[in-house]
Amino acid sequence: MANDKKNINELVSEDDDPTAEFETLANTHDWNQDSDQPSIGELQSDLKSSSETINRLQFDIEQFRAKWNGLEAEIKARQEITDDLNREIAEIRDKLQRKEKLLGKRDQSIKSLKAEIRERNEAYGELQGRIAELEQHDDKHRIESLSGRLTSADAEIREMQAQIRRTESYADDMRQKLRASTDIASRCESLEKAVADADGTTRALRTELADAKDICDALRQQIDKMHSEHAEEIRLIRFELGEAEETMAQQELITEQLASDLVDTRSFRFELEKLLEESEENSNSRIEQLEMENRKLMRELEDRDEKLATKSDAINCLLAELANKSQQIDSIAEIEEVIHEIDDRMSERISGRPTAERDRVTRLLVGTVDGQELRFPLFKNRLTIGRTDQNDIQIKASYVSRRHAVVVTDRDIARVIDWGSKNGVFVNGKRITEHFLNNDDVVTIGTAEFRYEERPKRDS
Repeated sequence: MANDKKNINELVSEDDDPTAEFETLANTHDWNQDSDQPSIGELQSDLKSSSETINRLQFDIEQFRAKWNGLEAEIKARQEITDDLNREIAEIRDKLQRKEKLLGKRDQSIKSLKAEIRERNEAYGELQGRIAELEQHDDKHRIESLSGRLTSADAEIREMQAQIRRTESYADDMRQKLRASTDIASRCESLEKAVADADGTTRALRTELADAKDICDALRQQIDKMHSEHAEEIRLIRFELGEAEETMAQQELITEQLASDLVDTRSFRFELEKLLEESEENSNSRIEQLEMENRKLMRELEDRDEKLATKSDAINCLLAELANKSQQIDSIAEIEEVIHEIDDRMSERISGRPTAERDRVTRLLVGTVDGQELRFPLFKNRLTIGRTDQNDIQIKASYVSRRHAVVVTDRDIARVIDWGSKNGVFVNGKRITEHFLNNDDVVTIGTAEFRYEERPKRDS
């Protein structure tokens, strides 16, 4: 209380400069605005760096796309060159096959001419031998005939030699052509090697092109992701800028409201001081009064605890006496008289007042357990029923839980409550969780049935 009064006194204390509060509020507002500026600048710088990164990635993608187009054009050109070389190689192979066939025919004709020359030489040798024999025998007629034949043979030999020379020159030409064909074959081999190298280069370029395509796809995905992130950042920046503007507007409104509240506070300063003094006096008097009532209630509580302990002792004694007498009495009439007597004695010990001053009604639970009729007076405000001996009414019967039911008596009203039993509590054949008892209600607990009775007490 004193601290609150001190704070209010400081709030409403005299001030030499009446505009100091407005200046403080203005400085506070400016400070909040200045604190928002660096965050906006940082957001703008992040936005600028993100834009530069996106532009740089787009430039890299354009470079990769240009390189990709160049590689595709180069691959197409190399493919066309390869196709042309393959066609030339096929044509050269066809020409070589034709030349080889022609050379084979020429070789066969040369072999046949050589064999014919050998045969002619052998015939010429035979003729010369015969001429020699004829010269020896001076057979002029034969010599002349043989000379004619020799002359014709010489002419044929000269023709054959000329034909041989022509054949050898043709063979030389064919050899030169064969060497040229061999050069062409070597060139074809070199061209095939070049084609193989071009194929390897093409495969490498295709691999590089596939890698470049994958890189382009990855970069495109990264750019899409950065675009989405950039859009999200722009949206957040716009949202934060809107919030900052709203905050600035609210701060201006708060500043104006605080200024007006300050003026109102100064006008109500004296009234607040007066109200605080009155409130403090009333609070002190009320505190003293409550402390007195608290002490009084504590004394009453102690008295009630003592009485409750006395009542519990009396109830235990009466229960023990009731148990002893119920074993000794055989007839139902005698049991009822004993119950009335015990009830009268219990009422006298608990209240200590004359019986004529109270409503003399006896509440009983009358039932049969294992063929034995039992009566239990409801002498407490709360009686527990169960299978164990910790309960006020112990029933050792089937389907009775350890803590089965509770009977609560409040003034002239009695009610039975299910105490979390497994098999339930039934009143007049219906399962209940709580029920207000009327006279002659039948309460079923396990296999035991009890009838609730309200009887007027006898005068002693």
